[in-house]
Amino acid sequence: MTICIYNAVNRWFDHSYGRRINSEKSYEHSKAMAPVRFSQIAVLALQLIIIINYNKATKQKGLVTLKQENTQALLWNQAAIKILDIRHTALAPGEGFGPYKLPASMFLFSTRGNAQVLLDGTAYMAKGFQLMHSGKGATLQIVPAGEAFEYYSIFYKATIPAPASQSLLELLKRSNPFLAQYSLIPSSPVLLFHHLQQMHEQWQGTESLRRFQIKALFYQFVYQVLAELEREGSEVTYPDLTAQIMLYMEKNYAEPITLESLAEMFRYSAYHLSATFKQSTGYSPIDYLIRIRLEKAASLLTETDASLRTISAGVGYKDVYYFSRLFKKKLGVSPAEYRRRNWQQSKVADSPAKFPTYSIVERMLNRYIDSDNYYQYTKKGDFPMSRGSRASLAATALLCIMLLLSACSGATSTSNGAAAPAQGDANNVAKVETITYKTTSGEVTIPKNPKRVIILADSYVGYFLALGIKPVGLSEFALNHPFYAGKVDGIENIGGYGDDSNSLEKLLELKPDVIIALDNAKNLENIQKIAPTVAIKYGEKNLREQLRAFGKAFGREQEAEAWIANWDSKVAKYKPAVHEVVGDKKVAILGGDMKSLGAFGDFYGRGGEILYREFGLKAPEIIQKATMDIGKGYVALSHEKLPEYAGDFLFIEDSLEKEISKNELWQQLDAVKNKRVYTIDSNTFYFNDPLSLEKQFDYIAGKLLGEETISK
Repeated sequence: MTICIYNAVNRWFDHSYGRRINSEKSYEHSKAMAPVRFSQIAVLALQLIIIINYNKATKQKGLVTLKQENTQALLWNQAAIKILDIRHTALAPGEGFGPYKLPASMFLFSTRGNAQVLLDGTAYMAKGFQLMHSGKGATLQIVPAGEAFEYYSIFYKATIPAPASQSLLELLKRSNPFLAQYSLIPSSPVLLFHHLQQMHEQWQGTESLRRFQIKALFYQFVYQVLAELEREGSEVTYPDLTAQIMLYMEKNYAEPITLESLAEMFRYSAYHLSATFKQSTGYSPIDYLIRIRLEKAASLLTETDASLRTISAGVGYKDVYYFSRLFKKKLGVSPAEYRRRNWQQSKVADSPAKFPTYSIVERMLNRYIDSDNYYQYTKKGDFPMSRGSRASLAATALLCIMLLLSACSGATSTSNGAAAPAQGDANNVAKVETITYKTTSGEVTIPKNPKRVIILADSYVGYFLALGIKPVGLSEFALNHPFYAGKVDGIENIGGYGDDSNSLEKLLELKPDVIIALDNAKNLENIQKIAPTVAIKYGEKNLREQLRAFGKAFGREQEAEAWIANWDSKVAKYKPAVHEVVGDKKVAILGGDMKSLGAFGDFYGRGGEILYREFGLKAPEIIQKATMDIGKGYVALSHEKLPEYAGDFLFIEDSLEKEISKNELWQQLDAVKNKRVYTIDSNTFYFNDPLSLEKQFDYIAGKLLGEETISK
């Protein structure tokens, strides 16, 4: 206390007298600065009054010890205060407000009418003059009570400036008055009301002197509040950030929630929010959200007949395939299997007692417990089970034994994990013929002439369609490709985009004979466990080599040769005419955007196979050396050097053309001036399979030869 008084008096003395001794400024300047100095002195004096009067009031009542009595006054005295906003709000009868996340600490003072005020779910009935306080990040909601309701609100920010002692910071951590939540009916409401009216009136102006006066009035207001708190003995609570986040997620789990959106909502940095939450719970905010969502999903699976897509959307996942993968990853079984098992258990159970079910989330408490003994209130483990009746357990055991005996009598396990036929039926089972498919990454044995093919490598779908093979499963991206229209009807959707977002559960359901994937697929190891998998390195074979390889492996060699013959004939027909137009001039294919502009080679789609390989046209030297000469499909380039690699004929992706068309260098290019720039659709020109190349050929040849349509 002595130190606090000394500091305040010392600063007061400096402002009052110190300037008299050291100042060399004129009398006129001193006179002009007098109001500002007076306000500064007033603020410091009020700080001193708070300390002295607060100490006097609490000692007289004998309510607190010396250490306790200093806490709030000490922290308020040391804090740097910034008033952010002062509002006067009048709600009409029946009009409510919120929920609203407080952007800063707030005092709320009701002046007329009555309403229910909720702060982080705690309800306070405000009638007439009543004061409430809550910290940054708390949720405010005002529920009308049938009549008009008026109140003032003060938003402020308080920080402890550096350097600050460790003991002070520890005190702030334990008892932060700026985050405290409380409500009280003041014994001297008129005085508080008068301060608020003055502050609100001054807030309408922008002069610096008014801001000083507001701060002085605010300190008086705070002193009155602290005195009222001690006089009433009101309960002060300190809501923690973790509890607020948990409450929000448990109520809004179906909404799109990210770490960034949580940080923005609670007005903390993403790092601070995540670190605080994990320190308190052991989980990151997003891991906790996933657990809530899957718990809700598990409940819906066992208690309703809702479709998987409906449940997925209902718990916050728009992509049902992603939801299925996540559910299986966390629980160990697919949603469909989870529902089936629980349905079977409910049928087997011979009592109305609830049958044991999986629990994805450690049992949630009704409220957050912030203590070192938190683990005592949780049931650890990924699959805690609730206790059922003995009869239910016996029935389950009997069911498991029956299934086991059935499995053992029906098949025996071979060394590679495949089921072997029972001895009595061995002669009736035809032997499956296999062949070896060779790739740069190795050899794989697959069934000869497989009937059920799933293609995860989108770039190779058109090869199979050209051979007359209709896969049983394709990605959503491939199914929606314009060049495949009419050829993919009835094929199952296995996910969003090829290898990276396919549903393993869906693959299992389709029971494929063989799967075609890229060798860098994220789930390749798991995919290979489902069926023999041909893992292809993109671009390892050219068009004709790849089509023949697939034709041989899938019993479609004649179809492959027929397509190649037709293709060769088409190229031979138009190649001389194209060379007559282009001659020795250079052709470039550009794509990307202005920040990552680049050029394509001869095996990366965008028409490169047709222009460079089939027609034999030349690329600008810089592109030739950076792509085709070293076996690369794409090279990033600087737009500042655009004239060096643009070429005499330009094929450009539509997305880039929109950005680059206003560029001065672009407008000076010969290709632009001579109208030899041709736009290619970045979607339809993405693939380089036989079907895609047929359509691209017609467009490219038509542009170069001046014909809009080229007949086959």
